[in-house]
Amino acid sequence: FLALSLYRTLLSLDHQKIEELEERSFWGLHQLSAINLGSNFLRKLKNNTFIGLERLEKLELDSNKINNLEFLAFNGLRRLEFLKLSNNKLSILNNNIFQNLNSLIDLNLEDNVIKLIEINAFSGIESNLKTLNLEKNKIEFIKSSYFARLNRLYILNLKRNQISSIDENSFRSLISLQELNLGDNCLVKLNRRLFQNLTELNTLFLDENELLQLSPQLFERLTKLRKLYLSNNKLSELSNQLFKNLRSLR
Repeated sequence: FLALSLYRTLLSLDHQKIEELEERSFWGLHQLSAINLGSNFLRKLKNNTFIGLERLEKLELDSNKINNLEFLAFNGLRRLEFLKLSNNKLSILNNNIFQNLNSLIDLNLEDNVIKLIEINAFSGIESNLKTLNLEKNKIEFIKSSYFARLNRLYILNLKRNQISSIDENSFRSLISLQELNLGDNCLVKLNRRLFQNLTELNTLFLDENELLQLSPQLFERLTKLRKLYLSNNKLSELSNQLFKNLRSLR
């Protein structure tokens, strides 16, 4: 049904038994600004499924069984700002899969089985993306290419993965980042230059890992950091230089 909400027009189809959407499934509903398709039985999103929804701002596809996004699945959604794909079965983020979502602000991919992020997976959404949620996936390592060019990102959530290794330049482009969550992973050590470009960071979660030691230079550029979580690691000693520049720490 159509209803007025915070969004001008909303189509709510959650908690049905929808298994498949055809191309142009919503053709003619060009006035829609939000669609909720959560808690259904979708396994695949076909090319041009949402074509014609040029005013759509929010799309909820959480709690389905989606394991396949065709290359043009999100074609036509040039005004989309919020995309929720949490609690699905995605295992890989392919190159250019979000390329048509130029207005996207918030991308929620929590609770999938993502293990691989291809080099251009986030191509096309770099200019506006503010929040990227990858919590509770199967990521084991972070390559320097994963978040390249996401220089307007504010929040990156990588909690509850299986991350044991992070390339030195993985966060190099994240110059606007304010919150980074690496909690509940398998990290044993961190490169001393890992956070050097995160000068706007105010919250950092490193709790629930296997960290044995921290370089004295690890936090030296994080002068705006206000909250730092290091609980439940295996640290035996801390350098007296480690927190030297953390003047904003509460």
